[in-house]
Amino acid sequence: MKVIKCSNCKQWTDNDKKHCLFCGFEHHKQQKIEREHLKKPLDAGFPFIKIQQTDPIFIKAGKGVVLFFQIIVYGIVSLIMYLASSVVH
Repeated sequence: MKVIKCSNCKQWTDNDKKHCLFCGFEHHKQQKIEREHLKKPLDAGFPFIKIQQTDPIFIKAGKGVVLFFQIIVYGIVSLIMYLASSVVH
């Protein structure tokens, strides 16, 4: 039986149990949260502007123009990256 010191009540308790035998505090809660956070996929997409249905028409038009230029810029950057990577190989 492995024993650990509970981070909540500072009593020595069984490590094989999920919760502390004295206070009921969940062992390794922080490590569990960190593991779940690491399992989430990273958002590797481009941060495009979002056009909401509830936006007024002039805001939608402005966001549409910005979105158009975002797509153009990301396209140019992608082309430059493609050309740079093809030159290296």
